[in-house]
Amino acid sequence: MAKVSVIIPVFNESENIDHLVQELNSYFQYETRFSTEVIFVNDGSSDDTMAKLKNAPHHSYSYKLIGFSMNFGSHAALRAGILRAKGDYITFMYADLQDPLTLVSQLYDEMESKGVDITWAFRNSTAVSKTEKLFSSAYAALMRKYAVPNFPKKGFDVVMFSKKVKACLDNNVENNSSIFIQILSLGFKQCGIT
Repeated sequence: MAKVSVIIPVFNESENIDHLVQELNSYFQYETRFSTEVIFVNDGSSDDTMAKLKNAPHHSYSYKLIGFSMNFGSHAALRAGILRAKGDYITFMYADLQDPLTLVSQLYDEMESKGVDITWAFRNSTAVSKTEKLFSSAYAALMRKYAVPNFPKKGFDVVMFSKKVKACLDNNVENNSSIFIQILSLGFKQCGIT
């Protein structure tokens, strides 16, 4: 059976941990196509986030806790999670569950059916202002022109990638860079879902 590693960076999420763990347990107890490993990366929280994670009832998935001594930012947290991930596929989620957990299964299905090493999830629409949409479009256009030619026109929100991609990321650690841009620029076969 395949294993999926879900990396969740957390920073001062004490009030949200009970809900997060409840949702993870609720969703993954019914997922039978793959086993799930959740890697929580505590990015220097000053509240009791780490204690709550240690005492939480993680029963529908295996889990790991990584703790930083100070806040290094979400990309450093994601990088630390990738280094410790043991899954055949790796993805990221956020503690506020701004993206549905069903995306993990949808991305997994896409990876398996298309035989690709990277799958991106793009939003159909977002509730943002015209100014934010304009900025986002301009950013994507600049990224395609000057940095990464295959940067998605609408940007992206969530990614899943194979352990082959993980091996490349582990061998080419780029501090202070975007993990997403690095994944895009590795040259692996990829696709996307909305």
